Amino acid sequence: MKKLITLFIFLIVSNQTFGKSKCQDEWNDLKSAQALSRQSSSEATRNWEKHVFKIYNACIKNKNKEPVSKSVEKQVNKKTTSNKTKKLLKPKKYYKRELSNQPIEMKARYYDGRQNDWLKYYRAHKSPQCKKPKSTKLFAKCIEERDKLSIEFERHWRMENPGKQAPPAIKLDRG
Repeated sequence: MKKLITLFIFLIVSNQTFGKSKCQDEWNDLKSAQALSRQSSSEATRNWEKHVFKIYNACIKNKNKEPVSKSVEKQVNKKTTSNKTKKLLKPKKYYKRELSNQPIEMKARYYDGRQNDWLKYYRAHKSPQCKKPKSTKLFAKCIEERDKLSIEFERHWRMENPGKQAPPAIKLDRG
């Protein structure tokens, strides 16, 4: 009787272990792909994770069905995974963009000494909240405040420096 019970328990335990080991390699591959995609968030790793997930799901769905011959199935799986892996992990080619020959225009609000005066004026009148705004509302208020301060600075600067105007935009030629 003890032999029969131990044989019955052995069959149950071995059945569960054989069922798990059939897709265990795919499960391990999936876990390693997920860990890799957590470390680097590139498109290739995400595609690789999706591919391994599909293979694992196919294994789970087909685990009750017996393959015709195990050696043929392994060879087919090796070929498909290696070909797909090469395609998925192939690095993207980046091409140099051709630069146009048009000049670049750099426009600033103020130039030279006027720029330094503006920075001194702005820093003196800037509210402490606007150093690092934490919300979009506050950021919008800071932009409005900057524009108002700019108008005030214009008036102030024109009164102190009559007859001076800002130079035109700087042009840089690509040669």
